[in-house]
Order: sequence, then C-alpha cells, then structure tokens
Amino acid sequence: MFLESHMYLFEGKDYSKEPSKEDRKSFEQLVNLQKTLLEKTSQEGRLLRNKGSVLIPGLVEGSTKRKQILSPEELEERQKRRQEAAAKRKRLIEEKKRAKEEAEHKKKMAWWKSNNYQSFCLPSEESEPEDLEDEEDRGAAELGCEDPDPASIKYVSGDVTHPQAQAEDAFIVHCVDDSGRWGRGGLFTALEARSAEPKKIYELAGKMKDLSLGGVLLFPIDDKESRNTGQDLLALVVAQHRDCSNVLSGIKMAALEEGLKKIFLAAKKKKASVHLPRIGHATRDFNWYGTERLIRKHLAARGIPTYIYYFPRSKTAVLHSQSPLSSSAQQVP
Repeated sequence: MFLESHMYLFEGKDYSKEPSKEDRKSFEQLVNLQKTLLEKTSQEGRLLRNKGSVLIPGLVEGSTKRKQILSPEELEERQKRRQEAAAKRKRLIEEKKRAKEEAEHKKKMAWWKSNNYQSFCLPSEESEPEDLEDEEDRGAAELGCEDPDPASIKYVSGDVTHPQAQAEDAFIVHCVDDSGRWGRGGLFTALEARSAEPKKIYELAGKMKDLSLGGVLLFPIDDKESRNTGQDLLALVVAQHRDCSNVLSGIKMAALEEGLKKIFLAAKKKKASVHLPRIGHATRDFNWYGTERLIRKHLAARGIPTYIYYFPRSKTAVLHSQSPLSSSAQQVP
C-alpha cells in the first residue's frame, strides 16, 4: 500500500488528522505541568522563573509584541514632544526656584524692616541698563580726567585712606570677606583711624545677612576727617569667602569683577574717581596682573579716573608692627 509522504507523517502514522484521545490527554498534561511550574517559579524568585520559562517553550498563550517601526515624520514628532516635555520640566524647575528666591527675599526684607536696617549695597549692572556706547569716548572729559590716555591707571605713592583727589568725590576700594568680622592691622586699622563707620556698617551687614560674594557696600567716611571739596566714600567689595572653620579663601576673581562693575556705575553717576590699594597682595593664589586687567577693563578704560596706591615703606613697617593682618586687601610698598 502506497502512503503519501508529507510533513505530518511520522513512523507510518498520519498526524494531520484529528488528534486521538491519548494525544489530547498528553497535551493537557503538558499544559498543566507548565502552569504548575510557572506558578511555582513566581514564588521562588527571578532565577527559577527564568529557568522555568524555557522548560516547555511555545505552550504559554500570547504572542510577543512586535516593535513598532515609525516613519521619519513620526520619529520627528516624537522627538519634538520629548523636547517640549523637557523644556516644560526645566521651566517648572526655574519657576519654582524663582518663587523660592522671591519668598526668601520678601522674608529678608520684612526682617530688615522690623530691625530698621537699610542696606548700603550697590545695585548690579543688569538692574540698571544704560546706553554706555558714548561713555568711553567722552568719559574722560566728563569726569575731569586730564590724562591723554583715559584707559591708563595712575600709580601713586601714598595712603589710600586719604585719596589724592581734587574737587570730585573719591571712592576708596577695600576687599573683605563674607563673614562680617572686621579685621585688624593693615588697611583695616587705617580705615578705623579715618572713620568709625566701616567697622560698624560692615559688621551690621554681616548680622543682617547682607554680605554676598560680588556685593559692594558704599558709604561716606567723612565723620572724623573731611575735605573742603568733594566727599570720600568707602566701597567694600565682598570678594573672599570665610568658611565655618575660619579658613579664608583667596580673592575670587568673578566676585571682584562683579564688584568692579557696580563701582563703575556708582562712580559714573557721581562723576567720582576710584582709589585702590594693591588688591589681593600677599593672599593665597594671588594674581595681581589678572586683578590689574579687571581694574583697567571695568574702570579706567570706561572713563573712570583710577588710582592704585603703593604705600611708602617707612609707613608699611609701622603698620606691620601692629596686630597680624586678617585681610587680603592691604596697602603694600
């Protein structure tokens, strides 16, 4: 007898026909065994589950989900939605941060008001936008600078606490840290001899949390001595950080630059000259040439008469015989 050969024919038996009762029973037993194994592995952990899932492949119902292939337009749309979602998250974070800062500012303002505290801090350059295009051209003439090169810094020998100014107002610049603790010796002692205001105002600003890096406190110091014409004012630039272990950083150039920008705006309004010691001398990682470039860039080159003082050696010896210095900004020979 000739039997047709096909894929369902095995050992003379045709399995393409209706399965027998015994075949159905065997299949049901296999399915039940698979279900039992899967239930057992779900309780015993991932390792057994992974092993059990390959014991009898093909018996678990359901098919593997195929990965959807997107068109270029759909990919572009999905990328756009992701970018919009990321931008929204960033905006929400910024709004939350801004709201927190505003709340903290209002709280601080209320605290200052309850203590009758008025800040001497100068505003930032960004808060007072002005057209400065013509300032460099006519700044020297307006501010009384007679030097043919208005971008030049004038180096003088003398005491910066008694500026060599004419009839204009004079800003004396001194760098301090953000601790609110007034130093001893050097320019600190010299300023105390000149006026009682610097120590009092600086320490009060520290108590009122009004000392931040890049900030500038500007106030007059004519209570003990004064000139016949023009007013002397002290600009305290917060350019150093003192940590909780009393470790003092060097001059932070970014903070110094921010402070010089604020001093420029104030000096331009008052048509004042600016008088500085050799900022940062003898401090860790001292960079005088970088400091000098900042002074030239933000003051002298923008029409502000700018003077840097070298203190006479004989007077320096007297100052150095006093208490140890606790500041970076001091007068040096």
